Amino acid sequence: MIADILRRLIEGIVSPRASARWILSGHHSVQTAILMSVLGYMIVAIVSVVMSAFTPQRPGVAMNPLVMHLTGLLLRVLGVFVLGTIIHGAGRLFGGNGTRRQAFVIAGWHSLVTSLLAPLMLLGGQSLSLESGGAQIAVIFSGLVYIWLLACYVTELHGFRSVGAVLATMLGVSMVIGMILLNLIPVQR
Repeated sequence: MIADILRRLIEGIVSPRASARWILSGHHSVQTAILMSVLGYMIVAIVSVVMSAFTPQRPGVAMNPLVMHLTGLLLRVLGVFVLGTIIHGAGRLFGGNGTRRQAFVIAGWHSLVTSLLAPLMLLGGQSLSLESGGAQIAVIFSGLVYIWLLACYVTELHGFRSVGAVLATMLGVSMVIGMILLNLIPVQR
């Protein structure tokens, strides 16, 4: 069973559209999306604990591990609902046909699949303070994979034809929102 799950997660990265079709064909519930996000958080937390044993700890504010993990878990589940709401609403706005439930399931699946990128993100995040070129490349690479997978999953969810068009739309809308927010933030002098 674990081997099958791992195979499906890897398929989620190397063949994302087929993976999205598979997860959508299961007619999963919102509860399944929550469970996928919880499992995704657990993978990230385990990788974080293992990696912290091999990397020097930065001095800083110590946080209660229970509070840290409960907060992280809550934010992960909340993130799935926010992402699901955004991809449902934006997809429908552009003529997509995915349902809200399917959008939550795709967001949960995306959260679970991208948890496999945790080693790159954590290694990159820990090494950024060292200004390592390799760490920056790891963070950029995992960020690009994250966005690419999301575009592939949204394409399948809403029945769009072109991943490139979805990706361009995602980036364009993000830039417009970013510019609007940037103009709303007061400049301190």
